Amino acid sequence: MNLDNTIVIAADLESLKVYRVVSKLWIYSKKKTRVNTLKREELSVDFELIKDINYMTAYKSKLEEFSNNIGFTNKQHNLLLGKEEKSLKYIADDIKMIINAENPSAWVLAFPKNSIYQLISMLDYDVKKILRKSIPSETLLKL
Repeated sequence: MNLDNTIVIAADLESLKVYRVVSKLWIYSKKKTRVNTLKREELSVDFELIKDINYMTAYKSKLEEFSNNIGFTNKQHNLLLGKEEKSLKYIADDIKMIINAENPSAWVLAFPKNSIYQLISMLDYDVKKILRKSIPSETLLKL
C-alpha cells in the first residue's frame, strides 16, 4: 500500500488532529565478505502532526452552564443536540479546507461511530472521492 501524499484525520466533537504520512526507505549495508556486500531495505512510516484544533472550549462552556442546573430540560437537551450538529458542520468545513489546502492523493478518517456517516455526508464530493478509509474511532481502541 502506497501511503505517499496521504493525510490521516483523527477527530471527535472535542478536537481534530491532522497528520501527514511520511514514509522513509532505509538502506543498511553490512559487509559479508570481501566480494559481496549484503544490503537490507526497510520502509518506516511516521506521522507528522500538521494541524491540531480544539473545539471543546465553546462546547464545554454550554455543558458547564447546563450542569449547574439540577436536571436537563427538553429545551436544554435540544440545544445540546443542535450544538452537536453545528459542531459536525464546523468539523466538516475544517476537513474540506484542510483537504483542499494539502491536496493529498488520499486521506483516512477516524471519527466516533455514532456520527461518522453524518460527518461524511456533509463533505463535498471531491473530498469524499479521495477518502480511502473511514474508521470508527472506537475500533482503534480495540487494536
